[in-house]
Amino acid sequence: MIEKFIAFAMSHRLLTAVATVGIIIAGIFSMLSLPVDSFPDVSNVQVQIITEPESMATEEVEALVTYPIENALNGLPKIKKIRSNSAFGLSVVTAIFDDDTDVYFARNLIQQRLSSLGGMLPQNCPQPTLGPVISSFSQVYMYYLKSTNHDLTELRTIQDWDISRKLRSVPGVANVATFGGFVKQYQVIVNPRQLHGYKITLNELVAAISQNNDNAGGNFIEQSGEEVVIRGIGRIKTVSDIDNIVLKEVNGTPVTVGQVSDIVIGQAFRRGSASMNGDGEVVTGIVYTRKGVNTKAVVEKVKEKVAEISHDLPTGVSIVPYYDQTELVDKTIETVKEILLFSGGLVIVILTAMLLHIQSALIVAIIIPLSLLFSFILMKYSGLTANLMTLGAVDFGIIVDAGVVIVENIYRHLSRASEKYGNDFDRLAVIRNAAINVGKPIVFSIGIIMAVYLPLFALEGVEGKMFHPLALTFIYALAGSLIASLTVIPVLCYWVMRGPIKEKENPVLTKIKNAYMPILKMAVGNPKKTMTFATVALVLSFLLVPFLGSEFIPSLDEGP
Repeated sequence: MIEKFIAFAMSHRLLTAVATVGIIIAGIFSMLSLPVDSFPDVSNVQVQIITEPESMATEEVEALVTYPIENALNGLPKIKKIRSNSAFGLSVVTAIFDDDTDVYFARNLIQQRLSSLGGMLPQNCPQPTLGPVISSFSQVYMYYLKSTNHDLTELRTIQDWDISRKLRSVPGVANVATFGGFVKQYQVIVNPRQLHGYKITLNELVAAISQNNDNAGGNFIEQSGEEVVIRGIGRIKTVSDIDNIVLKEVNGTPVTVGQVSDIVIGQAFRRGSASMNGDGEVVTGIVYTRKGVNTKAVVEKVKEKVAEISHDLPTGVSIVPYYDQTELVDKTIETVKEILLFSGGLVIVILTAMLLHIQSALIVAIIIPLSLLFSFILMKYSGLTANLMTLGAVDFGIIVDAGVVIVENIYRHLSRASEKYGNDFDRLAVIRNAAINVGKPIVFSIGIIMAVYLPLFALEGVEGKMFHPLALTFIYALAGSLIASLTVIPVLCYWVMRGPIKEKENPVLTKIKNAYMPILKMAVGNPKKTMTFATVALVLSFLLVPFLGSEFIPSLDEGP
């Protein structure tokens, strides 16, 4: 099978070249369109159900809101766990599903169950809503508002009603959270004595304000051949609008809200605040991306939108970013690029020094980009992202192993044929036989290396999500290097290695071989001592493991 594979590639060299060019083009396209992130997404499939029953104590929220929602979710397909958090005026229920569950399918199931709650929730309780589809790395862009002539309430209003809404329109943005400042509020400060004097209850006051905060649509009339739309304008816009709302009549005289209360523009009650660099309070915004999107592409669109919004802000107001996850992503990509260039250059230098033949070294080095592009294709169509774990998994020393063996064997066979026959020999047959000669050992050795990574696929949960992409990427790159070594490398050797070839003896390798051969003979001649020494070394290495220390992932500095 392997022999036929190599022979086919050598017999159809043009087809092999065309297929290689096709892989290069597809690999470049996959590389440019591959989602880029800092780390693999290790978050589980979860859906949050958020309910905000105002003025309800924690105990009531738990008993009357949280518990009915939890009970309604029981028995959903693929659900693993339900957890909840109840606080004053807030209920958050989190449903966790199996990892292979589509999050939108899970949200649809939950929405169906919530619609069946009916009258199980308190009458004054708002309808539960589903939280955004985000992951543990969704906080990608943070900013604060800076102004010399606007207070915190005005800045919060600008953030809530202008900036936040426009940023949510960016494709890929799941939510924009706001912290700091004060929410503007029209406050009706009731005078209890006046209410009692006019025999008006607090509920009547609240009902009157609610019922008088709306516009009414009518019909239309024809006037001078034109249609005139009839509307009733009643929506509250100013303090005086609230002040003039009629509550009742006493002896034909209307009693308004302003007669029984004071109406002021104030600030809603808040929990917590936000500050920046110890310079006092600020209004901040955090942009969350939707789970599974291309972080770098979304943040670039967010920054374009921020630049567009900045032109329309009131005079003196500016958006100041203080965290941008693309900086981390760019550093990751830059680090990987440096490693690729350095390792590729180092491989070429070492191969040239070892083989003493620059053409052979360059042929072997071609495996590096080919295997990477091949892995990019498979990464794209298997849903992986380019991140520090996946790109850092590629070991170029192992990637070029198969190519080194084949090129060195082809070079030796050509040298011997040139020495024996001069130029009068079948170069194609010599190269084909040299590649076939080491084909099986190469396939078996690469297969063994791949098998070493198979136990990683037994990991589940967070560990599995972290290390599955690493193992897959490395296996993809190894598969690409193996295919290139068995097909592209022999063809390139046929095209490049022309003329008389003489194998040069490398003095460094000769010294290494001279030092190694006595050790090899001694080890083979004393198998019991060799195995005893190896066993003792293995046991001692295991004894050192407790002193190494451990952590789940390396520490990561994301900047200020």
